[in-house]
Amino acid sequence: MGLTNYLDFAYGNVWFVIFGLLGGIILMGAKKDQKDLVILFIVLLMSLIIYQSDISFRAEDTARHTLGWAPFIAIIAASYFEEVYNFIKQYQKYLALVVFVFVVVIGYQNMDGKLQVMDQVKQFSPSFFEACDWVKENVPKGSLITTVWTHRTTYSCQRNVIGAFPDIRLSRDLNYTLDVAKQHRVTHIFIQKFSIDYQNRQLQETYDWDFVKFIEDNSEHFKKIYENGPSLDQCRQVGGCDGNLIYEIIY
Repeated sequence: MGLTNYLDFAYGNVWFVIFGLLGGIILMGAKKDQKDLVILFIVLLMSLIIYQSDISFRAEDTARHTLGWAPFIAIIAASYFEEVYNFIKQYQKYLALVVFVFVVVIGYQNMDGKLQVMDQVKQFSPSFFEACDWVKENVPKGSLITTVWTHRTTYSCQRNVIGAFPDIRLSRDLNYTLDVAKQHRVTHIFIQKFSIDYQNRQLQETYDWDFVKFIEDNSEHFKKIYENGPSLDQCRQVGGCDGNLIYEIIY
């Protein structure tokens, strides 16, 4: 995604990070203090790991695996702004406060921006939790639910959950689908309408529209016991919607 885009994703304001980091590297390199050289070596090691490692294929994974370097990057950038502050303070004390206020304001904006993004990322479908509340009240505790949202379902529905594996999701053979489900002791299918792929692209964390139709067309073996949100026809017309479907498998 590019170095500047990654820095923006992982650290916030690109120019604030770049100027602070590069300025700090130059100052530390010029001083040649032993502690500064160790810090620079650690940051250099991070860049080599990113270059040679597969984690760089996904920005969020790279940010996670290089989180240990964040304090060192902060130290380098802070050392630069500290030098700027001390230099200006020698000639104009009050003007030096501008540097201090600048760092605080930009730092706060970075933090606030990241918190707003994470607030959006961490939000999930309210109808999903509504469906899980129904599951906790109406689905027996010994049941086994198959869904693509395994971890969320396990935590929120408080039931045993298994992933929506291909032998069920991709098969259109009723007998084979039932046989595989029975072998794994699956009792319910939990489908989220917002994860239905109407173009049948077979992406992760989605259900092919053909699979949903297959389930709907075989209601004698897949009994719909719960639904919330708009109907499937309405969802398809608008290209997607919020809501959930729960089917009980009748063997």
